Amino acid sequence: MFQRQGADFKQPPQPTAAIIKPSVAYVKEVQAYNVDGGVAVADAWTPRTLNTIEGESWFINSLSSNIVTVQPGQYEIEGVQMVSQCDGWTSRLYNTTDSVTLAPGSPNKASAGAYYANSHAKWVGTFTVATGIKLQYIVETPGTGTDSLGINAATSGTNSTENSIYAQVKITKLK
Repeated sequence: MFQRQGADFKQPPQPTAAIIKPSVAYVKEVQAYNVDGGVAVADAWTPRTLNTIEGESWFINSLSSNIVTVQPGQYEIEGVQMVSQCDGWTSRLYNTTDSVTLAPGSPNKASAGAYYANSHAKWVGTFTVATGIKLQYIVETPGTGTDSLGINAATSGTNSTENSIYAQVKITKLK
C-alpha cells in the first residue's frame, strides 16, 4: 500500500455543482403521408390537432383534446406550424387555465388564391406554468379544400411516404 505524505501530499478534488441536462419533449400534429392538414377556420382562435408526444416526456401529464398538461415548473418552448392558401394568419401558445397567451407567433401571409402557397409561423418563449397549454392559429381568409392547414407530403412534389407534420412544439423543462 502506498500513501502520500509531507511535500508530495495533494488535496483531493473539491466537489463541483452537478450539470443537469434538461428534459426535452416534442408535441406534434402528425398525419399519414397522404392526409392533408385540414380546413382552417376563419376569424377565431382554433387549436391545432396535437396527437403525438416524443422524447423525454415524463413532465407531460397528458395530451387530451389538444391540450398539453405539464407539471408545474419553468419551460422553454420553440414551435412551428404551417398553413396553406390562407390570407393573413398567426399562431400562439395559449395557457388554458389563466386565459393568457404564453408565446405569440409571427404574423404571416399565404395567399388564399395561390395553389400550394405554404407559410410557417415560428415562435419561442420561456414561461412558468402549472396548467394546460394549447397551440392555436387564427386566419383571416382560409383557402378552400382540405389542405388549408397544410399540404400532405405525397402531393408536395416529393412523392414522399413519410408522415406529414403540420405543427410541432419543442418543450424543454428548465426547472
